[in-house]
Amino acid sequence: MTASSSPPISHLVEPGEAAPSPQPGCCHLSSRWWCGLGLSFIGMYLCLIFLVPGYQWLPEQTTVPPFGNDFLQEWVGGRMILDGQAASLYDWKVFDERQHDPRNVGFQWSRETFFPPVYPPPHYLLASALAWFDYRWAVIVWHILLASSLWLGISVIARELAASQPLSGGSRFQTLVAKWSWLAFVGFPPLFFSILMGQKGPLWLLLLAVTWCLLRRRKMFEAGVIFGLLSIKPTLFFLLPLVMLRFGHWRFLAGSTWSVAILWGGAWLLLPSEVWRGFADQGRLASNYAAVGGYHLDWSCNLIALANASSPPDLRFLQWLLVAPLVLYVLARLLSPATLRFDRPDDLFKLLLATFLLSPHAYYYDMMILMVPIFWYLISEPQRGVAYFFVALASVLAAGDFLKIFGLPLIPIVLVGLLTELILREPSTNSILRKSTADEGPLSQSLPLTWSNPS
Repeated sequence: MTASSSPPISHLVEPGEAAPSPQPGCCHLSSRWWCGLGLSFIGMYLCLIFLVPGYQWLPEQTTVPPFGNDFLQEWVGGRMILDGQAASLYDWKVFDERQHDPRNVGFQWSRETFFPPVYPPPHYLLASALAWFDYRWAVIVWHILLASSLWLGISVIARELAASQPLSGGSRFQTLVAKWSWLAFVGFPPLFFSILMGQKGPLWLLLLAVTWCLLRRRKMFEAGVIFGLLSIKPTLFFLLPLVMLRFGHWRFLAGSTWSVAILWGGAWLLLPSEVWRGFADQGRLASNYAAVGGYHLDWSCNLIALANASSPPDLRFLQWLLVAPLVLYVLARLLSPATLRFDRPDDLFKLLLATFLLSPHAYYYDMMILMVPIFWYLISEPQRGVAYFFVALASVLAAGDFLKIFGLPLIPIVLVGLLTELILREPSTNSILRKSTADEGPLSQSLPLTWSNPS
């Protein structure tokens, strides 16, 4: 069977426009699509500025949340490095005092709240670039960076799919979903929560989007270089290198190693040894982080938090009876296939779900990166995309009530369910994997279908 000679038609073009044959790197997105997305983001930030107490500069009052929310602890860490206090970076007492010192941050806020230093030294070394600014202006610059990362990340995903995803012959439902797919970004709670908390979800989205697009184009070393930047967030970084090692993608690993060496090696040379001892002590607390006071169990996305909530406090060892089999099962299913596919969203979705579940710590604002495969599904398989989106949406919205009723975090349970559904679908997709590349249409002519383990 030969591929159709007619070009694929994107449902993201303006009505009545001719859709030229898409090529990687070019796109024909509807101006209405971008306007809807842009206006929604502007409205979101206006609400943030005028309605959220954490973004109203009130130096004459004592506020409950700090101005800029979670960004405060990153700025404080960067400022301590600039002020020559790097050796005390992981001293919680010193860090607490710096956070609540009005002479340092410019305002007063509740001493009942404390943001501990939980990020690795390279993260705070990078944050020191923003610590050159006074805190008030650093928050503004930080949000400009987040907004830019968000827009670039969505642009990378949308343009890549519009340029390479064949959508010819789509149903009316598929056309409707593609036309309004920008609402998925706006309506995904982790997005608004990332912006509200000053969290880095948009930055992680951008790094993952660029990495995956480079993998789709078989630019393995470049993909590794970009993904290596995510090593400053080790709880999201750890799994993909293991998977790539399993499949023998050495150029990707070489690129990641190069980035990691620059980031971590530079921090090793510039920061005192006390920083690394403090970070090592902090890392040993990671498995018990869910048991620390102030931990938001309803925000949690990982199996360790689920295990901690499932076992009595005096019988914590029982948690491993739950975690160990699930961890082994997830790893076995993730590493057992003979091929790793980058032209379809299933492998990416399974990888990200497994990353959250196996991570020692993950909150739902980090789930921003799930929008890469979910948006991919919305364009290529809209029924599944809509289902996955609303399942993720409902899990976040219902997490608080579920915790109050059952005493368990809902999100990791839902993520296990999604991963199980993807695994159960594998037999039905095996026949697709065995089809010839000619059946795949124009996508197969420019993108790899299966990358087998070289061994």
